[in-house]
Amino acid sequence: MKIAIASSQGQATSHFGYCEGFVCLTIENKEILNREWIENPGHQPGFLPKFLNEKGINCVICGGMGKSAIDLFTQYHIQVITGVTGTIDSIISDFMNEKLIITKTPCVEHQHGC
Repeated sequence: MKIAIASSQGQATSHFGYCEGFVCLTIENKEILNREWIENPGHQPGFLPKFLNEKGINCVICGGMGKSAIDLFTQYHIQVITGVTGTIDSIISDFMNEKLIITKTPCVEHQHGC
């Protein structure tokens, strides 16, 4: 499984599309096989789901995301986990221990503080 955590300054980003980049992890049997940073190439409607799909991402984690983006990720068979806050390391730990909550509640306004 390959996950991407939308992040800025070492924290989960409150709005997916405006993150600085993505901490991407390849995980197998609860072991991290690879960790890399992918800079956000820019917020363009519909672009990031396809971009991350091409990078092999199976799951995205963030604070908030709009319904259209959630729908696009679903079309690419990419799981979306929203409502996440905290440091990247704490998020990774919670993910590995199956403690992240999937809210599936989309942002209703196009702003950073959803």
